[in-house]
Amino acid sequence: MLTERPEIMREGRESEQSEPATSVASCVGGPGARPRGGLRRGWVGGTANIRGVTLLEVLIVVAIIAMVAGGVAFFALPRFRESQIKTAETGARVIRQATQSWQASNNETNCPTMSQLVQDKQLDPGANTNDPWGQPYAITCTDGDVSVTSMGPDKKKGTKDDIKVPKAAAGAAEGAAGE
Repeated sequence: MLTERPEIMREGRESEQSEPATSVASCVGGPGARPRGGLRRGWVGGTANIRGVTLLEVLIVVAIIAMVAGGVAFFALPRFRESQIKTAETGARVIRQATQSWQASNNETNCPTMSQLVQDKQLDPGANTNDPWGQPYAITCTDGDVSVTSMGPDKKKGTKDDIKVPKAAAGAAEGAAGE
């Protein structure tokens, strides 16, 4: 509801009033008094119906919004990291499959590069050849087996968070290296 000041209202309604108001004080009596000339919109009990928002109310709203955002971040970040790992595994599987197809079609046992896979149309030119952390996948070919590795979230080679496809071959290779 819009509130109007008595001076503005007085200008437009002087012909309707029995006595023209000469000042704001003459329109407003004591508490509970009505302005002369009848009820005017926006006036309640002789005082203007104007209300603002206090700083405390604003701070409370900001605190509530911050708590909600913190809760979302607390629950969403682990899910986001899990989805990055799943995306890296899926990307590694696609590259491994493309490498195996390339080896079969070219009668080769050595590993192709990513650009060779794209050139020979084993990988879609629009396909992402980097892992979710922006690092290129590493293709390793040994004894007719292909493994694809991502350096993982820490972007360091040979750490615990590396993502290797296939997992069984990677675990066997680590066991053989440890002996």
